[in-house]
Amino acid sequence: MAKDLGGVVFNNYSAEVLNKFHDAILRALERCGEQAEGYAKDLAPVDTGNLRNSISHTVDEDEPAVYIGSNTSYAPYVELATGIYADGKLLAKRHEDGKIYIWCKSCHKEVELEVEPHEPDKSDSDRVQRV
Repeated sequence: MAKDLGGVVFNNYSAEVLNKFHDAILRALERCGEQAEGYAKDLAPVDTGNLRNSISHTVDEDEPAVYIGSNTSYAPYVELATGIYADGKLLAKRHEDGKIYIWCKSCHKEVELEVEPHEPDKSDSDRVQRV
């Protein structure tokens, strides 16, 4: 929309400029997401390859932000080196009742690991020891 102020015409292109900025931000987030996904895959330990292959990224256009993650149930434990993935040692056991227990170093006893139910895959059964 042009405004004529004493012979000088001003055109308002602010909406177009804001759209271009938004598009540039989304392109940058996509590139950052691809790079971060690659780093995460490079750092992921490989047993069956399931964790590495599950790592992906998503750009949220509304926020705008990029999220890198995995949909496997054990990814947080691997990332934070907790539970059965701590220091490369098997610290969790699945008892006959089907529940998983981890060794609590501070209280020196086994405590039940409460996780959301999921369908175990081969990599879960490889990492959990029956006692």
